[in-house]
Amino acid sequence: MNEMLIKKQNEEVKSYFDHIFKGYLANDIETLLNPSYDLDKKELGGCAALLAIAILSGIEQLGLLTSQKETYKIEKKENTELRIKEFCNDWMSKVDKVYKKSTLQEIIIRFFRHGIAHQFMPIYNMAITRHPSHEHLIESYEKDGKIFYILQVTILAKHFLESLNYLENKLNNASQNDPKFVSRFFRRLDDQRKHYTDKNVNLIKKAEKNLQIGLYNGDSKTTISGTKTQTINSKATITV
Repeated sequence: MNEMLIKKQNEEVKSYFDHIFKGYLANDIETLLNPSYDLDKKELGGCAALLAIAILSGIEQLGLLTSQKETYKIEKKENTELRIKEFCNDWMSKVDKVYKKSTLQEIIIRFFRHGIAHQFMPIYNMAITRHPSHEHLIESYEKDGKIFYILQVTILAKHFLESLNYLENKLNNASQNDPKFVSRFFRRLDDQRKHYTDKNVNLIKKAEKNLQIGLYNGDSKTTISGTKTQTINSKATITV
């Protein structure tokens, strides 16, 4: 492989990982885990579902970008389950080998991920908690002759953050030790970006026509409805 090309790709991959995952996502998770907010013991308002959504979204994305599976399998549309399993097998298992268990993977995906991704709730009669009285990643209980499962999301969060450290170490040395890993990560990320840009090209054109880009300090601007509105003096954080 072209050494200069690999170096360039590795810089792009590292920049993306450092900015999006070690930057935005990891810091959001750490904020939600901050003990000073005293969220763990709240039955309501503890942000347990928000925490789970953030973690599982990150796991799915990194499962796509880092998997050694053939491209057509891992990039197949709606292949959420395989992507999450791949990241669990390759990276979460470095933190705790329990993540290699297929039953655990399927419980996390089917009982919890699918529900909160679409309805902001786990599948019926399952629960997500961060209360310290729950000491295991997945716990079960019986009620009225039925078995229910509880996901301890604080444990999942800490394991995910630790798995990011393992992946970071891999990326720091991959251009010399595993250039195929770098190229695969880069190409899948690039293809993903192009896919969403191409898919929304008409919307981008409409947005350019109907929206003024930027913020104005106290000035009026045209909204998508065509009306005039006052904007506040603020700064925007933009993820590209």
